[in-house]
Amino acid sequence: MSDYVKIPDQLKDAVARLDWADRLTSQLRSFIREYEKREIARFVPTFDDKLGTYKLDLPDPTTFPPPRDMKILIGDVVGSLRKVLDYVVFELAQYNVGKEVHGTQFVVAKSAGEFNRRKAKELKGLKEHQIRIVEEYQPHNGGEWLDLLNEMSNRDKHRALHAAFNFDHFEVIFDANVDSDELDHWVLFENVDDEGVDVCIRSVEPVVRLADGRPALETLEVMHEGVRQILIRFLGEFESGDADS
Repeated sequence: MSDYVKIPDQLKDAVARLDWADRLTSQLRSFIREYEKREIARFVPTFDDKLGTYKLDLPDPTTFPPPRDMKILIGDVVGSLRKVLDYVVFELAQYNVGKEVHGTQFVVAKSAGEFNRRKAKELKGLKEHQIRIVEEYQPHNGGEWLDLLNEMSNRDKHRALHAAFNFDHFEVIFDANVDSDELDHWVLFENVDDEGVDVCIRSVEPVVRLADGRPALETLEVMHEGVRQILIRFLGEFESGDADS
């Protein structure tokens, strides 16, 4: 939220939660790269006479089971993003009414009819124009990312961790005699042949995918931006607080 100099006091917790989701996503990005390095290191490159270079024979990418910690981290990002939306609705209702309003949440409905049935209870205390903003982002108005966020949040809380797997299509770079200072994110195989050649390997962009095949990082980034845009829409509904970057 660095685009804004002032954040209303009522939304500072929501902004903090959004920033936390961003930090968790950065951790996930590093986790994926380290996981990739660890998995690649299990295999040894061989020289391909036909290609005239070294190659790495890897099994089907779905055979790389992700660590449980990675699944938990994905769930934590999703949970934080979902909480931001609920925080916003809670604070709007309390600000409008002048006291805490119980039972509110950011409605995610599959249809206009479902939204209309739920808004009286779950968006109680919101003004009509605020309810219309919430409805703009609904799945039936094109908010596919919001529907997915809600489903993933519910699944993480109520049923199971997210299934994920690594390396959709594997692209590698081969190099030899690379300076050790340049080996970040590379796997170094030393003395792979009789001539003592060192081979360094990495994928250009390691990929971890969700159970439905969506790339995890890209999907989380879309959700993060969607939540951020909703938060921005409601900044002007409160009196500004102290300066906050």
